[in-house]
Amino acid sequence: MDEQTSLPKESDLDQFRTLLRPLRRDLCQHGKKSTDDLPSYRVAKEFAELHKIPGAVDLLKSTLLHRQAQYAEALLLIEKAEGALPKHLWASAIDIKGIILSGLTRYDEAIECHQKALDTPGYDTPGYSLNNMGSANFDKGDNNRAIECYQKALDTPGYDTPGYSLNNMGSAYSQKGNNDRAIECYQKALDTSGYDNPGDALNNMSLVYFQKGDNDRAIEYCQKALDTPGYDKPGDALNTMSLAYLQKGSNDRAIECCQKALDTPGYDTPGYSLNNMGWAYFRKGHNDRAIECYQKALDTPGFDMTHRARINLANSLREMGKLTEALAEVERVLREPDEENKHEPAKFIQGLIQEELAGIESTPEENVLASSPGRGEIDTPEERMLSKLQGSGNEQRDKYDDYLKRQASGRDDLFSCLRGWSSSVTLLEGGNDSHWRGGGYFLKWQGHGVVIDPGFDFIDNFHDAGYTGKEIGAVLVSHNHSDHNYDLRSLDDLRYELHKRWKVNPSGIDLRNYLVGLDEDTWMAFESTEKDFRTLVQLDVKKSVRQKWLKRPLDMPMTVEHFPVDHGEDVSHAVGMRLLLHPKSAGEDFIIGYTGDTEYFDVLPKHLEQCDILLAHISMPDVEELGFDKAAAGHSKKKHLGYNGLAKLITETKPKLTLVGEFWAGRADIRLELIQGLRKKTGVNAILPTGLGFHLHMPSLEVECTNCRKRVDHSKIKVAPAATPFGPLGYLCISCIA
Repeated sequence: MDEQTSLPKESDLDQFRTLLRPLRRDLCQHGKKSTDDLPSYRVAKEFAELHKIPGAVDLLKSTLLHRQAQYAEALLLIEKAEGALPKHLWASAIDIKGIILSGLTRYDEAIECHQKALDTPGYDTPGYSLNNMGSANFDKGDNNRAIECYQKALDTPGYDTPGYSLNNMGSAYSQKGNNDRAIECYQKALDTSGYDNPGDALNNMSLVYFQKGDNDRAIEYCQKALDTPGYDKPGDALNTMSLAYLQKGSNDRAIECCQKALDTPGYDTPGYSLNNMGWAYFRKGHNDRAIECYQKALDTPGFDMTHRARINLANSLREMGKLTEALAEVERVLREPDEENKHEPAKFIQGLIQEELAGIESTPEENVLASSPGRGEIDTPEERMLSKLQGSGNEQRDKYDDYLKRQASGRDDLFSCLRGWSSSVTLLEGGNDSHWRGGGYFLKWQGHGVVIDPGFDFIDNFHDAGYTGKEIGAVLVSHNHSDHNYDLRSLDDLRYELHKRWKVNPSGIDLRNYLVGLDEDTWMAFESTEKDFRTLVQLDVKKSVRQKWLKRPLDMPMTVEHFPVDHGEDVSHAVGMRLLLHPKSAGEDFIIGYTGDTEYFDVLPKHLEQCDILLAHISMPDVEELGFDKAAAGHSKKKHLGYNGLAKLITETKPKLTLVGEFWAGRADIRLELIQGLRKKTGVNAILPTGLGFHLHMPSLEVECTNCRKRVDHSKIKVAPAATPFGPLGYLCISCIA
């Protein structure tokens, strides 16, 4: 921004900034319906022209274009205005530019703009910038940071639109799954004097009640939104109401609401209502009408839930016997990236279609139900229960049977890190935020799957990665700490239920006994009366040498060795491991060495010699390790390898590739700095941080790009920092680096 040779008086600039406030409120309220006929817009423009404020008219026009969703044009104008505006207006312009950048999904740049505005001395509307910064963080998926920004806006003296921040904060809490806090925020917004957009908060509250399963309250608040004078999104409220009626089983009322939404002028997300209407017709048994609705939804520009509509369409086509067409729709979904868990429901429908193509017919009872008149209009509780229990056409099947029919991942010769953070720090955030998950590791070798240390959230991570319980042939646990064995019991229950059903399931799935290898402390804590579905092995450490056990256990193509480690007195029987993966033909074993949790000790390198992969747990370095004197170089962390211990282990064992795990997030995210430091300290570049989303192919040592799934030699993969605080790292090939 250049200094101006002839500037308006400072009092005129102050007056113009004052005129911006009601204008920005009006534009926020009117949204896409905003025009230059708004009284506040005309007043501000006339004032800018009268007092010849350079760049001001372009500034005003850019705010209008933004509200009309013409973001690219708005950005060009605001950047033009930046070069002409007097310094007194720079902060306002930078803040408006941030809002426009958010519209272009350039959230980090937007946040930077809002921060620059806040850092400008004398800036008179910091509450606006804090609210806008919160919205940018919300849109990029950082709900915690968004809530923090909204609260700061509310705490800002003189902030005159608190209702908007409270409404936004409610949406952030809703995204976190904290429905009660969301409702509290929406109610506070409604109770705020001068809040001029109550219909939006009412509709948001209805969505939260729908998520809570309270459909009557959801419908009540939808109606309140519709009855609110000036509410400009009635189509959204009607669509939410249709969802609540669907969940209540009132299919005709759901169809009525969907049609009203579609008939609403300006309703900009018709694809959702068409999809909902299709589902209602499907439940009534009117598959021809359902198919028509799904196809219209798919033809709707901007509809962003096409995978759901395609899966629904495939199911209706299947019900009508159009199996080839149905299979084609499912396969289109399976070719897409597996975002929002698209593939699991698609694979389930695919399995049903393939069964029917193979000649498996439904039972007579199912046919009677499918053709019963009035299927969607059921009056008694008993009839409704029967409909729900048999409505899918699978009377004799339950969730376990459906699970058995899921396709396995199809992946093999692969090491998957299904572990985020360590220790009980993963319990502090709660909810479904994958940023704070714990977990463990999973490897597949020649069709045999091995789970290693299934801690907090392992099963969630396992399923999110596309694996199923049918792929688990063994579970190994190194020591009795919850972040290493919390999900052991759940995995055992899952394998027991699957094994029990496999005996009578005609699918031909081989679910023979699986192997459970436990350290002595976990062994003592692990109680079970069922033995016919597992082989239990205790990894004793009475000897100080590395021990082999169960050569090729249960015909698995591998040998497991274990050895004692030093992780403190409370887990005195903790072990480390070496997994020797045997090739199909003659050749050397591929060896994975796992330190488990341990401090460095003299014999440790001997236990982990000749490893292709060293999987090492570092934890948080001691501060004493990070100095520049001899004391720092000689400091040894207790109970964990730490910085110096791991560097020494890498230097002495010389693996082909070191994978560093067990990062602790109790203070800070220093994953990348640790790896950079270890590379410099050891002179070894073949060191990578592991985390959720990391997949390594064996024995080629190729890493999957998290963006395009291309396999890349480990030396060429680039580790991208987390997009959000403490979020998962990215592993990118050259072509995917932006």
